[in-house]
Amino acid sequence: MTVKLYNDSEWLISSEAYEIYKDCMYKPVYEKYLQETRNFTDDDETYVFVCVDNSQNVGMLAVRMKDDNEGEIIGIAVKPDCRRKGAGSYLIKEAAKMMNIKKLTAQTDGNTVMFYKALGFECKAQKVKY
Repeated sequence: MTVKLYNDSEWLISSEAYEIYKDCMYKPVYEKYLQETRNFTDDDETYVFVCVDNSQNVGMLAVRMKDDNEGEIIGIAVKPDCRRKGAGSYLIKEAAKMMNIKKLTAQTDGNTVMFYKALGFECKAQKVKY
């Protein structure tokens, strides 16, 4: 497995990229994904990393950098048939090394709390009122 910083905007708007990333979106539709990727490419502080395994793109990670080597995970997704094989954790660890990230945060739902805890994240529950 390898991780690379991805700034190929053509690939980011492809159906392949959407199929990987859509599972980390709330009510995913392609148009919403396009808007999100435009936000990634328009923001100089947001970086997209792609995990490649056997010459196939299998996962994506979007990180927004903050001050003092701090990053926030905006989204992470791995192809369903590649999950539970280490791609997600590898993405996070390699991106953190590549960007020299000392502190990393993420907002998530209950489905991925155990994933983040296994990586050493501390989890704080917050209630959001709509």
